[in-house]
Amino acid sequence: MKKNRLLAGVVLVLLSVLTGCASFSPDVVQDVKGTPQNSVLVYGFLQNTNKVYFSQMNHELPPDFQKADTSGFYFLLKPVAPGSRYAVEYIDVSKQDYPNIYYFFDFLSLQVTILGFSVPKKTGLYYYGAVDALASLKANKKVSLAEGNTDKERKWEMRCLDKVLPAYEGTAWESTIRSRIEELENDN
Repeated sequence: MKKNRLLAGVVLVLLSVLTGCASFSPDVVQDVKGTPQNSVLVYGFLQNTNKVYFSQMNHELPPDFQKADTSGFYFLLKPVAPGSRYAVEYIDVSKQDYPNIYYFFDFLSLQVTILGFSVPKKTGLYYYGAVDALASLKANKKVSLAEGNTDKERKWEMRCLDKVLPAYEGTAWESTIRSRIEELENDN
Protein backbone atom coordinates (compact mmCIF):
# COMPACT_ATOMS: atom_id res chain seq x y z
CA MET A 1 0.00 0.00 0.00
CA LYS A 2 2.82 2.41 0.91
CA LYS A 3 4.61 1.51 -2.33
CA ASN A 4 1.50 2.43 -4.35
CA ARG A 5 1.21 5.80 -2.62
CA LEU A 6 4.89 6.48 -3.13
CA LEU A 7 4.63 5.51 -6.80
CA ALA A 8 1.55 7.72 -7.23
CA GLY A 9 3.44 10.64 -5.66
CA VAL A 10 6.46 10.13 -7.92
CA VAL A 11 4.24 9.94 -11.02
CA LEU A 12 2.41 13.11 -9.98
CA VAL A 13 5.68 15.00 -9.49
CA LEU A 14 6.98 13.80 -12.87
CA LEU A 15 3.77 14.85 -14.60
CA SER A 16 3.98 18.23 -12.91
CA VAL A 17 7.54 18.78 -14.13
CA LEU A 18 6.85 17.54 -17.66
CA THR A 19 3.61 19.44 -18.29
CA GLY A 20 4.42 22.88 -16.91
CA CYS A 21 2.17 25.11 -14.86
CA ALA A 22 -0.84 27.13 -15.99
CA SER A 23 -0.73 30.53 -14.35
CA PHE A 24 -1.39 34.15 -15.09
CA SER A 25 2.23 34.79 -16.01
CA PRO A 26 2.96 36.07 -19.53
CA ASP A 27 6.02 33.78 -19.53
CA VAL A 28 3.76 30.72 -19.44
CA VAL A 29 1.44 31.80 -22.25
CA GLN A 30 4.27 32.61 -24.68
CA ASP A 31 4.51 28.96 -25.71
CA VAL A 32 0.74 28.47 -26.01
CA LYS A 33 -0.15 26.81 -29.31
CA GLY A 34 -3.92 27.23 -29.27
CA THR A 35 -5.77 30.17 -30.80
CA PRO A 36 -9.41 31.32 -30.61
CA GLN A 37 -9.92 29.67 -34.01
CA ASN A 38 -8.85 26.15 -32.96
CA SER A 39 -9.15 25.87 -29.18
CA VAL A 40 -10.92 26.95 -26.00
CA LEU A 41 -9.48 29.07 -23.19
CA VAL A 42 -10.84 27.94 -19.80
CA TYR A 43 -10.86 30.30 -16.79
CA GLY A 44 -12.74 30.59 -13.52
CA PHE A 45 -12.67 30.95 -9.75
CA LEU A 46 -12.32 28.08 -7.27
CA GLN A 47 -12.69 29.36 -3.72
CA ASN A 48 -10.79 27.60 -0.93
CA THR A 49 -8.17 26.00 -3.19
CA ASN A 50 -4.43 26.30 -3.63
CA LYS A 51 -3.85 23.91 -6.52
CA VAL A 52 -6.01 21.86 -8.85
CA TYR A 53 -4.79 19.31 -11.40
CA PHE A 54 -7.13 18.52 -14.29
CA SER A 55 -6.86 15.55 -16.67
CA GLN A 56 -8.59 15.32 -20.05
CA MET A 57 -10.94 12.32 -20.05
CA ASN A 58 -12.50 12.27 -23.54
CA HIS A 59 -10.93 9.18 -25.14
CA GLU A 60 -11.55 10.55 -28.63
CA LEU A 61 -9.00 13.31 -27.95
CA PRO A 62 -5.34 13.24 -26.91
CA PRO A 63 -4.57 13.11 -23.18
CA ASP A 64 -3.89 16.44 -21.50
CA PHE A 65 -2.84 17.28 -17.95
CA GLN A 66 -3.16 20.82 -16.64
CA LYS A 67 -2.03 22.30 -13.34
CA ALA A 68 -4.00 25.29 -12.14
CA ASP A 69 -2.36 27.39 -9.45
CA THR A 70 -5.39 28.72 -7.60
CA SER A 71 -3.62 30.29 -4.63
CA GLY A 72 -5.50 33.50 -5.49
CA PHE A 73 -8.55 31.31 -6.23
CA TYR A 74 -8.62 32.49 -9.87
CA PHE A 75 -7.46 29.94 -12.41
CA LEU A 76 -6.56 29.84 -16.07
CA LEU A 77 -5.70 26.80 -18.16
CA LYS A 78 -3.69 26.75 -21.35
CA PRO A 79 -5.99 26.49 -24.40
CA VAL A 80 -7.67 23.09 -24.67
CA ALA A 81 -9.34 21.08 -27.42
CA PRO A 82 -13.01 21.82 -28.15
CA GLY A 83 -15.22 18.99 -26.90
CA SER A 84 -12.70 17.81 -24.34
CA ARG A 85 -13.79 16.74 -20.86
CA TYR A 86 -11.72 17.39 -17.74
CA ALA A 87 -11.84 15.69 -14.38
CA VAL A 88 -10.09 16.78 -11.21
CA GLU A 89 -7.18 14.47 -10.49
CA TYR A 90 -5.84 16.31 -7.44
CA ILE A 91 -7.01 19.27 -5.38
CA ASP A 92 -5.45 21.09 -2.45
CA VAL A 93 -8.36 22.59 -0.51
CA SER A 94 -7.89 25.02 2.34
CA LYS A 95 -9.96 27.42 4.35
CA GLN A 96 -9.04 29.89 7.04
CA ASP A 97 -8.87 28.15 10.42
CA TYR A 98 -8.79 24.71 8.73
CA PRO A 99 -5.76 22.66 7.78
CA ASN A 100 -5.10 21.94 4.12
CA ILE A 101 -6.98 18.92 2.80
CA TYR A 102 -5.52 17.03 -0.13
CA TYR A 103 -7.71 14.93 -2.38
CA PHE A 104 -6.32 12.39 -4.85
CA PHE A 105 -9.15 11.03 -6.94
CA ASP A 106 -9.61 7.50 -8.18
CA PHE A 107 -10.70 7.84 -11.79
CA LEU A 108 -13.15 4.96 -11.34
CA SER A 109 -15.12 6.96 -8.79
CA LEU A 110 -17.86 9.42 -9.63
CA GLN A 111 -16.24 12.11 -7.48
CA VAL A 112 -13.97 13.22 -10.31
CA THR A 113 -16.96 14.85 -11.98
CA ILE A 114 -17.97 17.12 -9.07
CA LEU A 115 -15.50 19.86 -9.99
CA GLY A 116 -14.79 18.62 -13.50
CA PHE A 117 -16.18 20.20 -16.65
CA SER A 118 -17.00 19.60 -20.30
CA VAL A 119 -15.51 22.05 -22.78
CA PRO A 120 -17.91 23.32 -25.44
CA LYS A 121 -17.32 22.19 -29.02
CA LYS A 122 -17.37 25.84 -30.07
CA THR A 123 -13.93 27.47 -30.00
CA GLY A 124 -13.22 30.63 -27.98
CA LEU A 125 -13.67 31.29 -24.28
CA TYR A 126 -15.23 29.08 -21.61
CA TYR A 127 -16.05 30.45 -18.18
CA TYR A 128 -15.97 27.63 -15.63
CA GLY A 129 -17.84 29.69 -13.04
CA ALA A 130 -17.19 30.85 -9.50
CA VAL A 131 -17.34 27.76 -7.30
CA ASP A 132 -16.73 27.03 -3.63
CA ALA A 133 -14.57 23.90 -3.88
CA LEU A 134 -14.81 22.88 -0.23
CA ALA A 135 -18.60 23.26 -0.10
CA SER A 136 -18.87 21.38 -3.42
CA LEU A 137 -16.87 18.43 -2.14
CA LYS A 138 -18.93 18.31 1.07
CA ALA A 139 -22.26 18.59 -0.82
CA ASN A 140 -21.16 16.17 -3.55
CA LYS A 141 -22.25 18.71 -6.19
CA LYS A 142 -20.91 21.97 -7.62
CA VAL A 143 -21.78 24.92 -5.32
CA SER A 144 -21.83 28.24 -7.17
CA LEU A 145 -20.88 31.48 -5.43
CA ALA A 146 -23.33 33.33 -7.69
CA GLU A 147 -26.24 31.22 -6.42
CA GLY A 148 -28.01 31.31 -9.80
CA ASN A 149 -28.00 35.12 -9.89
CA THR A 150 -26.98 36.28 -13.40
CA ASP A 151 -25.79 39.69 -12.17
CA LYS A 152 -23.49 38.02 -9.62
CA GLU A 153 -22.31 35.54 -12.24
CA ARG A 154 -21.47 38.38 -14.66
CA LYS A 155 -19.49 40.17 -11.93
CA TRP A 156 -17.54 37.00 -11.11
CA GLU A 157 -16.72 36.46 -14.78
CA MET A 158 -15.58 40.09 -15.14
CA ARG A 159 -13.24 39.64 -12.17
CA CYS A 160 -11.80 36.52 -13.80
CA LEU A 161 -11.34 38.22 -17.17
CA ASP A 162 -9.58 41.15 -15.47
CA LYS A 163 -6.99 38.58 -14.31
CA VAL A 164 -6.88 36.69 -17.64
CA LEU A 165 -6.40 39.69 -19.95
CA PRO A 166 -2.90 40.72 -18.77
CA ALA A 167 -1.64 37.17 -19.30
CA TYR A 168 -2.84 37.11 -22.92
CA GLU A 169 -2.14 40.69 -23.99
CA GLY A 170 -0.31 40.72 -27.29
CA THR A 171 -1.51 37.22 -28.25
CA ALA A 172 -4.22 35.99 -30.61
CA TRP A 173 -6.51 35.71 -27.56
CA GLU A 174 -6.44 39.40 -26.61
CA SER A 175 -9.20 40.60 -28.96
CA THR A 176 -11.46 37.67 -28.01
CA ILE A 177 -11.02 38.44 -24.30
CA ARG A 178 -11.61 42.16 -24.84
CA SER A 179 -14.76 41.39 -26.86
CA ARG A 180 -16.12 39.25 -24.03
CA ILE A 181 -15.38 42.00 -21.47
CA GLU A 182 -17.20 44.52 -23.67
CA GLU A 183 -20.14 42.14 -24.07
CA LEU A 184 -20.42 41.71 -20.29
CA GLU A 185 -20.16 45.47 -19.71
CA ASN A 186 -22.95 46.12 -22.24
CA ASP A 187 -25.20 43.53 -20.56
CA ASN A 188 -25.21 45.73 -17.49
